[in-house]
Parts: sequence; structure tokens; C-alpha cells
Amino acid sequence: MFKVIIEFFSLLTPSQRKRFYVLQVMIVIMTFVEIVSIISIAPFMALVGDLSILERDNLLSMLYLKSNLDVYEFIFYLGIIVLVTLVIAAFFSMYVTWRISMFATKIGVEIGDRLYSYYLSQDWLFHTMSSSSDMTKKIANETTRITNDILLPIMNLNARVVLTFLIILIMFLYNPI
Repeated sequence: MFKVIIEFFSLLTPSQRKRFYVLQVMIVIMTFVEIVSIISIAPFMALVGDLSILERDNLLSMLYLKSNLDVYEFIFYLGIIVLVTLVIAAFFSMYVTWRISMFATKIGVEIGDRLYSYYLSQDWLFHTMSSSSDMTKKIANETTRITNDILLPIMNLNARVVLTFLIILIMFLYNPI
């Protein structure tokens, strides 16, 4: 599998590789945003379940004291903040997923264009021995297959691996035992 990935990566032009790396950075940022949104739920749910948290010495109680709000107003505004965080994370995740899909599709189209150009630059004898409609069909089918069966799964797998790794890391940092 890695051999296919390495071979496919060698087919990419330098600008395509650059866009690939930019997308990888966006995937890492998306992962951090998703983790922040997940983490923001825990204190809110703990507070909703147990209001005595505001009487203890912690960050929520400090924020509550500085806010000069009623307990229920504080919970309401904290809920709004959590909701906004979740919405921002969802929109950013959708944007990155859209960018991944557009990148994969564009790579497929560019590979198809390069293959068409290669076949068109062949000599006359090559074209007399092969059917142009078969070549066109093969190029269209194979580039779609490369896009949908290789590139998109690799990009999505990479996004999920980074997310899983960071979630496990944060869980370990929160409570190593």
C-alpha cells in the first residue's frame, strides 16, 4: 500500500505537492479546532449536572466570580460559548473536507489532462493501432478511480489518524493513569 502511495505521490507536480502540504496543515488545524470543541463540552456538562462546581476553586468558579452574573445567566452564556465553539468547529471541518474533495478532484483532472497530452503527442502510427475512444474512456475511468479510490481515502485517512492521535494524546495528558 505504501508503495502505491509513494508512486502516486511521485506523479504529483511540485505545485500539487505544495497544495497537498497546505491541506495537511489545514487538517492539523481542523483537528485542534475539533478537539477544542469537544473539550469545551465537558466543563459545561459538569456544571449543568452539579452547580456546586462554582463553589470550588477552579477556572469555572473564577470566571463566574469575575462575570458578576446570576448562576443561570452564567450557565446560559457558557452554553452559548460552547454552542458557538461547536458551530465554528463544524464549519471549519466542512470547509477543510470540501477543500480535500476539491483538491482530489482537481488532481484527478490534472492527471487526466497530462495523460491526454501524452497520448496526443504520440506519433501517427500509435494512433492507427489504438482506438481513441477506448483511450479516452480508459483515461476518464482510471483518473476517476485514482481520485475516488486512492487520493480521497488517503486524505480522509490522514485527517482521522491525526484526530485520533491528538485525542489519545490529550486523554493521556489529562489523566495518564
